[in-house]
Amino acid sequence: MRYGKGMSQEELAAQAGLYRTYVGHLEREVHSPTVDMLEKLAEILDVAPTDFFIDPPPPIPDRPRENEDGRDPVDVIVGRRLCALRQSLGLSQRKLGALLGVSFQQIQKYERGTNRMAVTMLVRAAAALNAPMSFFFEGVGPQIDQPEQPLIHGSNMVIAQALAKIEDRKVRAAFRTLIRALAPE
Repeated sequence: MRYGKGMSQEELAAQAGLYRTYVGHLEREVHSPTVDMLEKLAEILDVAPTDFFIDPPPPIPDRPRENEDGRDPVDVIVGRRLCALRQSLGLSQRKLGALLGVSFQQIQKYERGTNRMAVTMLVRAAAALNAPMSFFFEGVGPQIDQPEQPLIHGSNMVIAQALAKIEDRKVRAAFRTLIRALAPE
């Protein structure tokens, strides 16, 4: 209800004379409010006290889960690859955990796909295991065809633009021939 009214926990807490953490506990049903507190919150939110007893709609999942056990398939794949790479290098979970600055239990959770690895942790793992980042993601997600010609970036773009500005057609063709002769196939 608070969120629907565009009010933060801090604002509601301040208007009700409460600590913000207490408001958070009420929202997560850690604490039960008194009748007086319900009436006060209802007045601030401009709703009837009975509205607090209406079941809210089910939350919208933030991402699809395909496995029955709640693990995301991508997390499982990344975890299996982490495990395979660790084992191929003869490292224990404890040793890898020490290299990454986490406990061996956290490594277990990553390897099972129970916990998602943050990008920073994936970068650390790739560096510690001497593997490219792409190792964890090969074949995962949509496959996009690579462009036939590489994209032009930075100083190469300036050179291409300068080549296009050469007015003499023969000189421009000579530069193209020179570039093709110097560039490996």
